[in-house]
Amino acid sequence: MLRRTLVSLLAASSLALGVVACDDGTSTPTLSSGIPGNTTVSDLTDAQARQLCNAFQDLANQVAGADVQKRLICVATGVAQQLAGLTTCNTSYSNCMKESTITGVTIDLQCSNVTAAGATGCNATIAQVTACANAQAATVDSLLDQISCKLANDPNALQTIANEAQQSAEMSNVSECQALAAACPDYFGQVSDVLSGMN
Repeated sequence: MLRRTLVSLLAASSLALGVVACDDGTSTPTLSSGIPGNTTVSDLTDAQARQLCNAFQDLANQVAGADVQKRLICVATGVAQQLAGLTTCNTSYSNCMKESTITGVTIDLQCSNVTAAGATGCNATIAQVTACANAQAATVDSLLDQISCKLANDPNALQTIANEAQQSAEMSNVSECQALAAACPDYFGQVSDVLSGMN
């Protein structure tokens, strides 16, 4: 259970790079589990495994939760309507954000079901896991600035952003994440496989 959860969490963090919307002005989300950084994944207790899962769930919802999903929908709708000559993107976006029927989905990782069973053999530390997650969150924050109604005037820029997101989503391209694949090849080494299966 923990193996599947950890692999899915890092994969979800990578995929989140491709589903971001306009910047809301908040600071860069970071992972904060409260678990000592020198603790290895294989030494986690069941309680700590759930604690880490909850921290990832909080991060996932900050990066790509319901509010972000709604902003993405509204930006996409606004860009499409402006390109179709129906209205300006800004007007469409403003109206969309006020619409209560347009909602996203809160990410639920079912952390109450997570246990530390089967985590033996993973020598990555919580500090390494945190560094990887935070590096990806920082990349998301950078990409957030590029997704806005400005795309209506430069639709080709969306492909550039998508290419940047795909490049950043590969853990092998993130220096802070490379140690995870080396320390836990049976866990984080599977992230690329998970991502491939979701494409």
